[in-house]
Amino acid sequence: MAGPGGARKGVGRPRNATKHKTTAATLTELCAGFAPQALAKLVELANGYQGEPPDRVACIYIIDRVLGKPRQAVELAGKDGGAIPLALAFEAAIAKVYGQPEPEPEPEPPGDSSRQSP
Repeated sequence: MAGPGGARKGVGRPRNATKHKTTAATLTELCAGFAPQALAKLVELANGYQGEPPDRVACIYIIDRVLGKPRQAVELAGKDGGAIPLALAFEAAIAKVYGQPEPEPEPEPPGDSSRQSP
């Protein structure tokens, strides 16, 4: 019969958090040495490099690894720079999925004598 289950100390694959952390730091340091050359190659490409072109993607990777990827600014606005009417967007999405809702019957005003009581 097997023992109780669950997590036990010292069992399983050892964690490599420190190993991966030092590997990433080493890779960033290595790329830092090539960053000026990569930037120079990208400038040559922008100016119309003649001959065998360098690998643009590799140059961009090196620069992104050292400096970090640039953030993309996203700006959302409604009509004329105003707020986005989310209620209309939700209603349209619900109508697209479930179809148009059935109109609700209008409530009768209290004291309406047109209705007969049984």
